[in-house]
Amino acid sequence: MLALMALVSGVLILGSASLMSGGKDDPEAVILDALQRARREAVERNETVELRIEDDGSTLSWGETSDQSVTVPNSELMRARLLAPVSLGAVLIGGEAEERPLANLRLHPDGTCDHARLEVRRNGARRLHVIDPMTCAPLAAEDI
Repeated sequence: MLALMALVSGVLILGSASLMSGGKDDPEAVILDALQRARREAVERNETVELRIEDDGSTLSWGETSDQSVTVPNSELMRARLLAPVSLGAVLIGGEAEERPLANLRLHPDGTCDHARLEVRRNGARRLHVIDPMTCAPLAAEDI
């Protein structure tokens, strides 16, 4: 009986561990996790940190070292950009308004950040996350 309980417990623990790490392969979850890591670093270092999404749209960086950089898995299928909090200066290209991306997102030592939106394009679909300036967390995701 004890051996059976140990076996069932082991299966449950392994299963829950795989569920907990399941979102780590989702490219969008990786981007949102990197945003929170950069915010945590700004608070811990007590200085403003600038998060950048490189021109390829699949690499995020916020410092000088490799542990302050994240490459999105399956990035050939997805691109990300930081946008102004509201649509400003959009240019109509082929029937779709194209916005210029922000150069970076500043994360402050008090845990806040600049107003911004995060655009994620995956397989032709476009999703827009509004970033809460008080928590730097996504408030809403809108499929466009």
